[in-house]
Amino acid sequence: MLKKITIALAIFSWLLFFGQAGRALTILSPVVEMEAEPGQTQKGILKVFNETQEDLTLVSSVEPFAAGGESGQPVYLLPEEKDKFLQWFKLENESILIKPGQFAVISFSVEVPIEAPPGGYYAAIFWQKESRPGPQKNSGLGVSGKAGALILLKVKGDLKETGEIVEFSANSEKNYFFGLPVDFVVRFANSGNIHLAPAGEIELKSWLGKTEKLEFNPAKRNILPASIRRFEVVWGQTGGKEFFSGALAELKHLSFGRYTATLNLSFGAEAGQKIHRRLNFWIIPARLIAVLSALIFISAGLFKINAKVNRLKKKGHGKKK
Repeated sequence: MLKKITIALAIFSWLLFFGQAGRALTILSPVVEMEAEPGQTQKGILKVFNETQEDLTLVSSVEPFAAGGESGQPVYLLPEEKDKFLQWFKLENESILIKPGQFAVISFSVEVPIEAPPGGYYAAIFWQKESRPGPQKNSGLGVSGKAGALILLKVKGDLKETGEIVEFSANSEKNYFFGLPVDFVVRFANSGNIHLAPAGEIELKSWLGKTEKLEFNPAKRNILPASIRRFEVVWGQTGGKEFFSGALAELKHLSFGRYTATLNLSFGAEAGQKIHRRLNFWIIPARLIAVLSALIFISAGLFKINAKVNRLKKKGHGKKK
């Protein structure tokens, strides 16, 4: 059983393929966030679209989900004894029929018991094609063959919104770079009991005092309790692998010398909690320096040649006199 769970909650759709390319069932409401008091019932809806050319009879299931590693890829788990909260979820229709090219709007409710502890509860409502007697073809998504939506339920009360930055670094073993881009890595740990979506910026300040800001987590990706989530923020663009295009890119986005990067994050209720980290690094635009050095060398050589030609001309004029 996974002990640490993370999830990226950017908007996405789960596609279920039924044997042939282009045939799919699409969940149009892939992430639903809900809040409820203990003892309260909340209602929600899911939208499902049948992209196939045939009638689809679908059956539902409610299962817990987690995420493998720090990448946020969902992992769906079999229900266990601790997952009794899945019984709070009630679907209006546990089986539905969708005509080709039609939408289905499915209502569901979450009945939170009065004794429910405050915190986050995370479930996936799945739909899958009703199995028929006889051998079944592989759906193309492995054994499960499911399409689903993630439900993030917040039970109000004494919520613990705590987190920390466990890593703020750049994509180099050393603190210098030979040009852009610079990839910043942020790893944020959620030690509370509710999902968090830290937001903020990375402020860059050069040794000349020039500042630039990079937005952090614009997609508002969440971090589940007891988990670590890895984020990457890229500063600048590469000019490509070609030497001169890279030098031109370095000239266009002239960055050199010592820089200070300050990570400023806020999270929790009304973004009331603030946290900061800082690092220093150097940028040495190697290709641009090489081009300039070559130009200086060529210019110096031409200057010497020109000076030598002028001296020879003067000697020639002196002999004629």
